[in-house]
Amino acid sequence: MYTALRVAHLESLVILDASGRSEAALSFGFERAGYRVYATKAPDDAFAMAQTRVPQLVVVAVEGGESLSLVGRLREEAPTRELPVVGVGEQALREEALRAGVDDFVTRRRSSATC
Repeated sequence: MYTALRVAHLESLVILDASGRSEAALSFGFERAGYRVYATKAPDDAFAMAQTRVPQLVVVAVEGGESLSLVGRLREEAPTRELPVVGVGEQALREEALRAGVDDFVTRRRSSATC
């Protein structure tokens, strides 16, 4: 059985998932663990939420340029520069995400089911 790890002082977080592929699962898991989740598909909204909602974590579904540009913007601004950012995505995007400024990267498993 999977148990979510508690992060010290984590009360709320922002999730950016432009494709919507992981948003429901991530939101459900964090909300079930008792965290307030602000989720969006728009990088600009995620950036605004990170500045105004005062989250303790940002989770970014890494799928390419837009999601990684958000990480760069967060690192440029003083209020969000030190905010922890975790990337979630395919293994092939790990190095690019780390270079962009994510603090940690979680590899998403490929689904064996076909639609």
